[in-house]
Amino acid sequence: MKKTIPFLSIIAKSKGKIDFQKKSISEISPDEFVVKSIVSGISAGTERKTILGDVPSFSKHWNKKLRIYEENNDTKKFPVNLGYETIGKVEKIGKNVKEVKIGDLLWVDGPHSQYSLLNEKDHTYIKLPKKISPNKATFLPLTRVALGAIHDAKIKVGDIVVVIGQGIVGSLVAQIAQISGAKVIVVDMIKERLEVSANIGFDTINSKEILDPAAYLRNELNYSNGADVVIESSGSYSGLKTAIRMATKQGLVVTVGSYPTTNVLMNLGEEWQKNKISLISSMTINGCLHPNHPLWDLDRLNKTALNLLHTERINTDHLISHTIPFLNAQDAYKLILANPPQGLKILLTYENNS
Repeated sequence: MKKTIPFLSIIAKSKGKIDFQKKSISEISPDEFVVKSIVSGISAGTERKTILGDVPSFSKHWNKKLRIYEENNDTKKFPVNLGYETIGKVEKIGKNVKEVKIGDLLWVDGPHSQYSLLNEKDHTYIKLPKKISPNKATFLPLTRVALGAIHDAKIKVGDIVVVIGQGIVGSLVAQIAQISGAKVIVVDMIKERLEVSANIGFDTINSKEILDPAAYLRNELNYSNGADVVIESSGSYSGLKTAIRMATKQGLVVTVGSYPTTNVLMNLGEEWQKNKISLISSMTINGCLHPNHPLWDLDRLNKTALNLLHTERINTDHLISHTIPFLNAQDAYKLILANPPQGLKILLTYENNS
């Protein structure tokens, strides 16, 4: 490559502040290739917590060998990259690249950026079907996360399943649970999200209006024993407490997503103890094996998630609430950082943004 490509990427410059970082690609190695971005999705929950510095890695160090957080100074610091849902086309390739060719559509596990430089050996990308919509493809990683939660929950036909939180992951979880044969009830405190869920066909509980969703489930919706499985996707401790209260005796609660590092207050002396509730953290990456490994692994989860999207067995069009030009990303993050956050899936588009 003789011509240098200047481009911008999005970073959290400091706590609560978003900015653009100038970068460039001047040459590529034989194993590298360049992807020009078309669209990227903002992962609202993850990115919001990162921007606010409310993740463990800002105060502690993750020891990969021991698999514990340690109290020392080797922690994440601002500025940090944001995003992992970028869709783009291959524009240039090194002479040794075999897996992709110019024009291929890819999902890139990389930040919001006008261009990405990838190495074929790192496998931080997935080739996409030619006919899939780039907008729909942005949902790939979170569909995999949702599918992993369903597998961890071991849902059976006829199960009563409650999903706490109707953000993107929660909506995808609810849809896949329904495909799996479960009766699904969803809980959220944001009216607009519940309206979307009701239109899909789910029973809904507004936790802002109904102060005790667990009692409402048993008394008003006539599920007197509670839910067989509760999947908690809100990433809030109040949501986790509600999930434990909504589970049946010896029921299962599966958490998907991350929780704040501040205002940690959980009472495990009530329903969790009395009802012998099992609590599982669902994780599809970070070296955590699928419960049915080796029959299932990360590659198979990704392929299955992509198939669910490509065959339109799950609906994502209704989940896109905002489409904002990349250069106007500040407007997008104002929505994310609002309290409560506004919108569902916010997409950044890169046309005419070079």
